[in-house]
Amino acid sequence: MPDVCTIAVTVGDSRKVVDWSRGCSFDFPELSCGKHAAKIEIFQRIGTAAVVIDARQGEPQPCKVVPEVPTANGLELQVTTRQRQLDADASKRCCSWGGNKQRRTSREGCGARASSIRTMDAVTLKDVTAPHLLVLTDAGEEVDDEGALWLLSKHLEASSCGRADVVFVTGKPLQRAMRWAQVLGSLGQAPKPGAKRIRYFLGPETARHMRYTSTPDLELLKAAGLGNIAESHFNGGDYDVVLQISPLSGFSDNYENPPDDITGALSRIVPRKGAATPLFLCVGDEGATNFPKDACHLGFKASLIKSGFTCVHAQQANYMNWDAAMLEKMPPKLVELILDDEWNKAVGRIPPFVASLFVRFRVNTAVNYDVIDRAYTAFQRSRQGDQYLKKANAWWSKIADEANKILDQGYVRKSRESDDQKGVQSFGSPQISERVKGMKMTWESIMSSACERDILASRGGSLDSLSSCSVDEILCNAVLLMTSKLLRIYAYNAFLMGREPDWTHCQLYLQGSEKTAPLDFRNFPLLHGDISTIQAAVVGNPMYDPVGMLLALVAMGSGPINIKKMADALSTNTPLLDKKKRVEAMMAAYAGEPPSKLALRYTPDAWAPTTQGDNSKTRKLLLLTDIGENADNEAALWLLCQQLGRHSNLHADIVLLSGSPHERALMRWAKIIAASSTDKRLPGLSSMVFYLGPEQKRDVEYFVEIDYHILEQAGMEDIPPFRGGAYDVILQTSPLDGFSSDFTPPASRRASRIHGVEHALSLIEKRPGASVPLHIVVGAEGSVNFPRTPVHLRFRSFLVERGFTTVFVDAANYVTWDADILGVLPSMLADLGMQDEWNKAVGRIRPSQFPLNVCFRVNTNFNYVVISRAFLTWQSRHRENPCLLKAEEWWRSSSEEVNRAIMYGYIKQMRDTDAMQGSSAYGNPAIEEKVKGQDSTWRSVISSDCVNDILEFFNETEAGLLKLSVDDVMCRAVTLMTGKLLTIFAFSVFVQGGNLDRRQYMPYILGNDSSAPLDFYMFPRMFGDMSEVKKLVVGNATQDFSGMLLAILVAVSQDADALGVAACLQMHSTLFGREKRQEVARRALEGEDVTQFLAAHGCIPDAPFKPAEPSTAKLVDLEDKSALHDGIIQAWF
Repeated sequence: MPDVCTIAVTVGDSRKVVDWSRGCSFDFPELSCGKHAAKIEIFQRIGTAAVVIDARQGEPQPCKVVPEVPTANGLELQVTTRQRQLDADASKRCCSWGGNKQRRTSREGCGARASSIRTMDAVTLKDVTAPHLLVLTDAGEEVDDEGALWLLSKHLEASSCGRADVVFVTGKPLQRAMRWAQVLGSLGQAPKPGAKRIRYFLGPETARHMRYTSTPDLELLKAAGLGNIAESHFNGGDYDVVLQISPLSGFSDNYENPPDDITGALSRIVPRKGAATPLFLCVGDEGATNFPKDACHLGFKASLIKSGFTCVHAQQANYMNWDAAMLEKMPPKLVELILDDEWNKAVGRIPPFVASLFVRFRVNTAVNYDVIDRAYTAFQRSRQGDQYLKKANAWWSKIADEANKILDQGYVRKSRESDDQKGVQSFGSPQISERVKGMKMTWESIMSSACERDILASRGGSLDSLSSCSVDEILCNAVLLMTSKLLRIYAYNAFLMGREPDWTHCQLYLQGSEKTAPLDFRNFPLLHGDISTIQAAVVGNPMYDPVGMLLALVAMGSGPINIKKMADALSTNTPLLDKKKRVEAMMAAYAGEPPSKLALRYTPDAWAPTTQGDNSKTRKLLLLTDIGENADNEAALWLLCQQLGRHSNLHADIVLLSGSPHERALMRWAKIIAASSTDKRLPGLSSMVFYLGPEQKRDVEYFVEIDYHILEQAGMEDIPPFRGGAYDVILQTSPLDGFSSDFTPPASRRASRIHGVEHALSLIEKRPGASVPLHIVVGAEGSVNFPRTPVHLRFRSFLVERGFTTVFVDAANYVTWDADILGVLPSMLADLGMQDEWNKAVGRIRPSQFPLNVCFRVNTNFNYVVISRAFLTWQSRHRENPCLLKAEEWWRSSSEEVNRAIMYGYIKQMRDTDAMQGSSAYGNPAIEEKVKGQDSTWRSVISSDCVNDILEFFNETEAGLLKLSVDDVMCRAVTLMTGKLLTIFAFSVFVQGGNLDRRQYMPYILGNDSSAPLDFYMFPRMFGDMSEVKKLVVGNATQDFSGMLLAILVAVSQDADALGVAACLQMHSTLFGREKRQEVARRALEGEDVTQFLAAHGCIPDAPFKPAEPSTAKLVDLEDKSALHDGIIQAWF
């Protein structure tokens, strides 16, 4: 033990602290006899200091620290005391303090005094020897800001000193803070890197447009470590380095007599006492976006120079581009934001009226062009010979001429009009061989080689003929070629999903609308499925703000001589490192390299670097899953992972079924594993073994692309075929398509390999010693997972012969998605869950695939309730926003047209489908009549929410409602659901300053040749952040997850409890009440032992479990439709 230290012992609520002196004892007379948990803490005194505290003196006082350890040499604190006014009530509370608080005045005196008194509020201590950084950021504009803040967090986490103040400025600063809070919040309960060294503040609000908007959530802000930021307004401070990565609109330009409020805060920025070389670093040159040449910015710079700062700008010579390898060092949520932002930059052209013609020409023929060309080349190379790529190319060939015409008359013409309005500053449209007006370079020299190559290939001719083309001609050619690459990717995605590209959406993108420019990223047709691989291919734009942050951090850790060298190089736009070393430095910084080593990269002379147990007792679970259909699948696997870590005697085999199993392995689960590979929340991963089932043709719900690097990261690069095995519990969450219905056991396991994986089910056995062998199927018999086909019915018979009993999990035991469950899932999985829920909300049940009674019940009850209640909550949150009133007025004016379109499209398809059923058709009776073949009426199916809305919106009476036909009522219900969803969409457009265009939403309502009306695939792209809305529509059943929870309970419980759970499933009774079921699910996801909940909360039926006998497993009539329809309804939810 060190000679100088302190020992603290805490037992219960009692705590004793003594100085260490080669031994010490502690007395706790207040504790009763018996066992108590004690906590022992060891502290070391760093140093001591003395200071006079005077409440009347508000100025900071220096305070030298007398060191008691070598590391405290030179330590100095700054002490500040403040006074505050207390109102009368608070004064009385102050006067009544007793115990250890000194009584400041008498109770009688307080009552007779004026309404307030002055007291000492606080004594603030600040480590003034630690370097201090100020960051002025417009997070939420482009993801560069969030990338810079993550770099700062990682750096401060690795640093033994240093602190930072982050100020969100321009637009609505609290919304900007939300974007960063989402990144930190995605880390869950884990400590936030650098959190103790960062303070967050808000700057003044302005009218500046925001690229990405988010609804403020104070609870999320607090949970993310941003504290009570809504009340924290920036008021200046003392700093070593000031980093500006945003414009500063909203602050006062009066630096001589600044306002006392937040707008005058910039004038109160001064160098920290002891700062060797105070530095102001702005990303971008004077006159660029972050530093317009106005009184506010120029005055700010002059003020900093006057107070002692050296002012420099980071420019092109020190920039670098985003690299996909950097994303591996970042949290999944930040990666998602980066990919989205890079994709938006790729598909969105610089507006034709923004910046100058020179800038537009350079961006479209060089910067953007190279990024898109590189991405499309990789996309095309990996799909050589792909039938969908061939179809996409053929589709583009048909529309290329019309697209070219639209671009020439739209984007290029508007660009020309914008340039002509510049007057004498107009560049005109000369031949590209001529020099740019006012510059030494030619237009042709700006173009990238890839752009020149493609234009020559498309036009034919030689370089000489290209040189004679005008600026506007080349601009049109470049934009058309980029558009062709992007729309072919869209078309490929559509064909892969079994749909046709929608020309209406493409026209909207090409032409723009009243409030959106041509080729605006928000109008690009929505791609579906997992497109992260495509998005990653376009990663490569300049990363401005992280470069600025890296340079600021290097300056923070460097000495005065090297800071001066950096400033001199930056002021002349000289590169500090070559391109390769710049990227290496950024990669190292994101990996958390210590500050000393990071500084040495830029300034080498800167400063010196100060077993599984007894297999016979191991229980085994077999999961047959079509993972990749819904996030429910992955949530079930995540639950299994948590519980395997808790129960070392349980192991699991997972068989990937349906479609292309290898793609299902990658589809989403491998990415979740890879993203969480360093996370301690994957304790059971080593107890899971993955196998492939038979391949067969089945459309997958989400687009996926094989990425062998991710498979390797997840440990799933070499998955063997399934060969059977011995198990205690079999959980089936997928149909068994592709397996053989011949369950004759092969002569030997070797013979089974000859037959192939399709015969593997016949090699399943009961594990010797299995006490409750159970086959659990999610969904009712006749539903999607267990259709009445030979392979499924014979599989059940085969298992019964092997000693298993088949039971079905139904709605009585379903857990539903909710915010608490999403909150304990990893961020990537939670996002997938919310996206799946959103797709279910905006996508109506297809009339061509389900019977009329199912469609009616889903649309007037289940879906309606989820959407209606979500909409009411969303509406109440935005009631004060004028954009909501505007969206509601738009819907009232459009509802009649939408209602007619739904009747003509969706309802007509449903009617045609029902008419094809012949004698089994339900017809179109009044809803007061009984459903054909049932005792209940159509009216009894409709939810009260739906009834009330129909009566109010359509001015209907209850008696009149009963006389309406099934088609009329369903049309009105679907219209109202659609209206609620489109109102949310309209609101998102209006908030962003846009206007609605029929081309945005009518393709969704009408459908097309390959997409049914109201298909989620066609729902218009929402403007801004959708996370709030997605959370509100959460509430559907998690079938596979629920089945996994029950399967684990059977597998790991004692025999009596396992039999009780099996009996509960056999009788279709509820094991846990609804609220307790949700709680059990959440706590199980957090890794708690699921068996503890059975004794306390389980409702075990009195009737015993009855194992199945071989004679009871018979083939049933496959034409029995009533059970099939009930199963379909359960499967839909």
